[in-house]
Amino acid sequence: MPTYIPEREDYRGYKMVDSKSEVTIRTDVTNLYDTAAQNYIRILDELAKAHPQYTQSVSNLQLDYVAAAKNTIQNMVSARKLVASNWNFPIVTPQYTDEFVKRSNVDFVSTTS
Repeated sequence: MPTYIPEREDYRGYKMVDSKSEVTIRTDVTNLYDTAAQNYIRILDELAKAHPQYTQSVSNLQLDYVAAAKNTIQNMVSARKLVASNWNFPIVTPQYTDEFVKRSNVDFVSTTS
């Protein structure tokens, strides 16, 4: 029995096709969705394979950043000490500095233990 399927080529909006063509169209659409699903799964599998390398790279980058920050702080403090000792500048620190350093060391040790 013929059925009507919308077609853009037909100026009336519909074209008469037999049921065999309709089955072919449905099979093609089903195959299309199956192929798309397989491709999406394949993409996710590849992402899952690369994920450990990606996280390791990010972790290494973070460790490099921390090391660079520590190095910068040490170089900055060393340079200031060198300049102060060569020019005989007195190193004046506010009264609260020593207390702040002591508390920050105690807080850091207690949180990391």
